[in-house]
Amino acid sequence: MHFKHGSWVADWREEITLPDGTKKKIRRRESFKDQNVAKAYQQKMQRESQARKESPKGNRLVTDLCHQWMRFRLHPNDRKAAIEFKAVAGATALKNLTPHPAVLLVNSWKHSGRSPNTIFNYRYALRRLLKFLVSEGATPSLLTELPRVDEPDRRTIILNEQEYQAVLEQVKPPKFKLWLRCFLFCGLHLGLRRSEAMRIAPYHYDPVSKEFYGLQVKNNKRQGLPVPPELAEIFESVPSDANKTTPFIQLLGGPRNSSTICKYWKKLKREVGIREEVIFHDMRRTFASFIMNDPEGDILMASHALHHKSLAATEAYVSFTRPEKLREIQRSFAEPHRTLNFPASAKKKGA
Repeated sequence: MHFKHGSWVADWREEITLPDGTKKKIRRRESFKDQNVAKAYQQKMQRESQARKESPKGNRLVTDLCHQWMRFRLHPNDRKAAIEFKAVAGATALKNLTPHPAVLLVNSWKHSGRSPNTIFNYRYALRRLLKFLVSEGATPSLLTELPRVDEPDRRTIILNEQEYQAVLEQVKPPKFKLWLRCFLFCGLHLGLRRSEAMRIAPYHYDPVSKEFYGLQVKNNKRQGLPVPPELAEIFESVPSDANKTTPFIQLLGGPRNSSTICKYWKKLKREVGIREEVIFHDMRRTFASFIMNDPEGDILMASHALHHKSLAATEAYVSFTRPEKLREIQRSFAEPHRTLNFPASAKKKGA
């Protein structure tokens, strides 16, 4: 224990098991204003750490292992699966854990009304957690008896030209509120997800460079892109003395919850002639598909704009209509005595 930056710091070491099964000692710290509280907390954590080290593996509770798992798994799907599994089996000792809670959880997801993609992703996140529990000593039947979930077909719905023009020309005051136009443009012109479009605030926008940055998105990354002129104008219409952390849609008079926004979205689709099957996430897909189908665009550019973790996610995400060009490009590249426009990075140094 030591004193630092005006606080007493409780300091102890803890042995943890990584998701791959290896052991590692890490240093833990917690700050307190009172010295006695810090000392008592440090002693308590040292005792608990020693007790976990001396206790048999099988006697550990599932809830403790789920917490351990979540320290290294930051993806929302992994955390969601761990939280829900902990709710149904957290009080069970590892040696007494049966496949029943996992089976019950997957079946509840199947009947929850969630999208097929969400159920598929949650199920495989749960499987990763169960593999970790098996490596810690749980029965292997956790994996063999886990219900399967078929991989859903890729969603390829994007806005057509008429729908896109309807959003640009009709969704504006006085017919529709300005916050709704701002919300739609965040998905259509910045490629944001619904939750991200609801959270972007003046704090994330730089009126000088006309860019937004620092918005934490999926995969624990921070998104940032140039803002198109019309959306930048909407952002800058917010009073300069407004709270910088309050989302734009709230500053423009919009609701705070997504359920109310869904009602406005359904009403908008009926009034401007957008297909019933189109969802807000298809705005993001339209944005990515436009990048991919542009002659100057490619999958790397689309992946950067969407802030995907891997190119495989981008490939499954966009509606791509240029594969017929592959044969032509391949034939052109293979022609002898042809002058090729290699990228600058491929040219010889000093050339």
